[in-house]
Amino acid sequence: LLLGNYSVGGAYDNGLLFFVGSGGDLTALKSLSGKVTWSVQLPDQYSFSSPPIAIGGQVFTGGAGDGGTLYGVDEKHGHLQWTQSVENGDDSSPAFGDGGIYVSYPCQDYKFTPIAGKPIWHYSGGCEGGGGDTPSYFDNRVYTGGAYVFNADSGALVGTYAGNATPAFFTNDKGKGYGLSLSNGELYCWSTKTENVTWNFSGDGQLTGLPIVVNGIVYIGSQSGTLYALDGARGKNLWSTNVGGWVTGLTAGQGALIVTSGSTISAYVPQ
Repeated sequence: LLLGNYSVGGAYDNGLLFFVGSGGDLTALKSLSGKVTWSVQLPDQYSFSSPPIAIGGQVFTGGAGDGGTLYGVDEKHGHLQWTQSVENGDDSSPAFGDGGIYVSYPCQDYKFTPIAGKPIWHYSGGCEGGGGDTPSYFDNRVYTGGAYVFNADSGALVGTYAGNATPAFFTNDKGKGYGLSLSNGELYCWSTKTENVTWNFSGDGQLTGLPIVVNGIVYIGSQSGTLYALDGARGKNLWSTNVGGWVTGLTAGQGALIVTSGSTISAYVPQ
């Protein structure tokens, strides 16, 4: 499936896929057919580099250009429900957890209510700038850009983490938590209890973006266009394929893995 312009990534919820173009066009597709359900232009900004998330009947994403804006959009019809001003708005796909939406920019981290976009807390490190990072929520902790770890309820800074990209997290079938950190093109899996590394994977040395975990399988892309599927327990490479270009986003739903590469969207299903 080809979109009209460069897509910065996608999200899935309630049988729909949502994609944001670099110019701010937010599009909803039926996940099984790829048919466009609606498409709207997000207002006030002209540069979009933050993949959306979708949960509970809403889509959330950020935009930049003149400052920054966070958007809450109705999934069913594409109606804009609310906006909130943030510092710069680049590169931070929102995260959800503990009843809040989180975004992270240089020295600036936020939590908002999903329904109305009301601020819950804001951490300011005394600076601001371009760029941003996708935060992660796990076990009442929020992991943001700048290697900060916050208490999700209060916004209190409680620690830091290693690596040059925000971790992703999953829980195995025994209830044990694990983090996935990308550092210098290599993926590390570590225990959230002990922080000991359980496995690492380098692939082609060009791994990029945030991994996702579906039914115990870790998916990670590379700048070369290679998509890898790894056994979450051991890090063994189960299979790989080339999607044709730099992997810019991964999402999953209804038994399918959705991969974004530039303006191309591909769906993969188990055989």
